[in-house]
Amino acid sequence: MPNDHANSNADSITVIINGQQILAPKGEVTHFDLVKLAYPNVTNEADASAYSITYDRGHEGNHSGVLPVGASIKLKKDMEIDVVPTGMS
Repeated sequence: MPNDHANSNADSITVIINGQQILAPKGEVTHFDLVKLAYPNVTNEADASAYSITYDRGHEGNHSGVLPVGASIKLKKDMEIDVVPTGMS
């Protein structure tokens, strides 16, 4: 089984979501993907639209900002992401 674990880590990177280190998929992720990583009980995009996402320590040229609903972003190791409920749906 060690090879399975090594392969899964090769396809993942560590990011910081809401202050917690989380293993996330490498590459491009959507607003919905990030909400699911932060709040696993969110199961559909309509519910995910009630969350706001800001990020810092991203790739050069896209170092920090807000990720709108329906948008995606390429993750970077140790990128800091805050996913918070907006109180609206």
